[in-house]
Amino acid sequence: MNDRAAQESGASGAAGTSDPPGAGFRVEVTRSARRRRSVGAQLVGTTLRLAIPSWMSRAEEQHWVEEMSRRFARKLSAERIDLAARARTLGRRHGLRRPTDIRWATDMTTRWGSCTPATGTIRISDRIASFPDWVIDYVIVHELCHLDVPGHGDDFWALVHRYPKAERAIGYLIAKAGADDLDDLPDAPPDDPRTDPASTDTPIKVPSSTTTQLPSGEPPDPPTATDPSGGATNQRCVDDAVPDAEPDAEPDAEPDAEPDAGTTGPATLPFSPPL
Repeated sequence: MNDRAAQESGASGAAGTSDPPGAGFRVEVTRSARRRRSVGAQLVGTTLRLAIPSWMSRAEEQHWVEEMSRRFARKLSAERIDLAARARTLGRRHGLRRPTDIRWATDMTTRWGSCTPATGTIRISDRIASFPDWVIDYVIVHELCHLDVPGHGDDFWALVHRYPKAERAIGYLIAKAGADDLDDLPDAPPDDPRTDPASTDTPIKVPSSTTTQLPSGEPPDPPTATDPSGGATNQRCVDDAVPDAEPDAEPDAEPDAEPDAGTTGPATLPFSPPL
């Protein structure tokens, strides 16, 4: 990170910029004396603007630079993939049913995907958006198979193996699960539908702040004006509030997405056939 001198009494400090590895955009960090318990992020063009409290250490700053860079990189990757079109193509190719709805989920942390056979809805974790196409296709096929077979018996795996790269994709996902410390066992608890918003695949086209709440211990922030945005109109944001924390009083914060009633079900995504 570049050195910068933060203003001790002003609303914000001078911004530093950096290029996180593999993110594809620059990061501009601003330290704010008004912001005490939250971190804000905006993607403006190819620049990720990060607003952090002035008391943060360099190590904490670097953590949030890397974390927000990963989140926005996943979001941009997901927006380039038309899941519905992929599902239609794979369904025709392998003789599988079409879902009534398929979309990305931004907070699915214990599974790569989920299916609700009763409603025909499928959710795919945006963590796989940057994976190879043949891996993404496997996850889609896996969930399409659950539309006909909710469990993971022999009949289910017979359907899954209509996809010729199934075994290879399973190996890839097992390796990624170990690297990311994810819990993707067949009996993993379902994700909370409240953290799987239905609008995760819709880019935000208007200026808006994104805030992530920090641990308690600092006094609440006073009401502030919107974070500086440079007047740009091609901004995107993601939301990730930590539970039990009070949000900053910022008038441009995005409201929580409405719950998606069809995002949970008995079908989960294991990555190897049962022994």
